[in-house]
Amino acid sequence: MIIIITGTPGTGKTEVAKAVAEELGYELINEKDFCTKRNIGRCDKDELVIPISALKKALEIEIYNKENIVIEGHMLSNIHLDADLVIVLRTNPEVLEKRMKERGYSPEKISDNVMAEILDYCTIHTESKYPKDIIYEIDTSERTVEETTELVLKIISGEYSGDEVDWSQDSATILTRDINKKLNG
Repeated sequence: MIIIITGTPGTGKTEVAKAVAEELGYELINEKDFCTKRNIGRCDKDELVIPISALKKALEIEIYNKENIVIEGHMLSNIHLDADLVIVLRTNPEVLEKRMKERGYSPEKISDNVMAEILDYCTIHTESKYPKDIIYEIDTSERTVEETTELVLKIISGEYSGDEVDWSQDSATILTRDINKKLNG
């Protein structure tokens, strides 16, 4: 089984993917490490900029004729691979903003990623690449890595059908606050 775990930065992808791979005894591919080891992309302002087509081609070669892999990364929502299951981790935008501040992200990167989460960026792009019956969302806002991992395992076993995530009620408040910040300096 090939499992993709994607989502906006800060949703818990890396830790959940590690735990799922360990629990299942699967190989783990971390998008950033994979690209760094293969010199795919370039650094720009301490951020790895990865060409989507190069990532897709390299991953296709890497997973060809392999089974039992967990692949993790936020850019995976932009490419199609031969996957059996796609998990999109979601986090309430206000919780996501707090997590990203704690990690020391720049205000611009925080704003971009909070906006991506509000706009369902990873889910929408994933749904354009994969059949909907293999895509599942999990809200990680108030869940631990262990709880989220357990839900992924329940999805695999057919015991859980994922969460329905909709931040539209929160988005107006967040957007208004951000616009006011920009207008008032």
